Amino acid sequence: MSTARQQLEQGKTHSRHDGNQVWGLLIVFVIVLLLWNTVFIAPLKLLVVFFHELSHAIAAIITGGKVHGMELNIREGGLTYHSGGNFFLIASAGYLGSMLWGAMLILAARFVKRRQVVTFLLGLVLLGAGLLFMRPIFGFGFIFCLVVGFLMLFLASRAEDGWHDFLLKLIGVTSCLYAVLDIKSDILDRPHLHSDAVALQQLTLIPSVVWGVLWMALSIACTWWCLRLATRRRAGDETGD
Repeated sequence: MSTARQQLEQGKTHSRHDGNQVWGLLIVFVIVLLLWNTVFIAPLKLLVVFFHELSHAIAAIITGGKVHGMELNIREGGLTYHSGGNFFLIASAGYLGSMLWGAMLILAARFVKRRQVVTFLLGLVLLGAGLLFMRPIFGFGFIFCLVVGFLMLFLASRAEDGWHDFLLKLIGVTSCLYAVLDIKSDILDRPHLHSDAVALQQLTLIPSVVWGVLWMALSIACTWWCLRLATRRRAGDETGD
């Protein structure tokens, strides 16, 4: 009886994570790393910058502020113009927000049955934010949001479910990875550059490097938790292989 119980417990331990999900995310991660400095990943990086700026805008609105516009440029830079609201939360929302967008997309790829709906909603977010906030009209950021937004809507109506699974994981992994690397590049490696962390340093007198380390630690911890959750075998799959 004890031997059978031990085998059962070992089986549960071995099946704790879904091998297909682990390998799927690992393959996406390797693809992103190998193509990181190529034109193939550049559009995804711009999408992450969009998430960064949109997170600033959302934080401004939630805390009672007003968004006057957003900018996005081809050099992977962006700005959000706002007034009012809680400056501390608004400044903190950029890097952490882009990481959270990535985490949500990874989890959506795992747990949402109709993934094309997520792709469709992502397209609406791009179109809505582009029309409402992105400036100047017909500038690079505006056109980027419209083109990628309509592309997402097209894929939502045409692509098979497997493609949505791959797309959401690709965007999610890139967003989580870029958030961490961007913090390292902008704040830890080049602390003299003006950044969200420098803005908080001016507000709190706490060095920007401290904010950078804190945000990076939170981003890594959240990404790790997200990946563990996304690869965990669901209850209905316990007996499956």
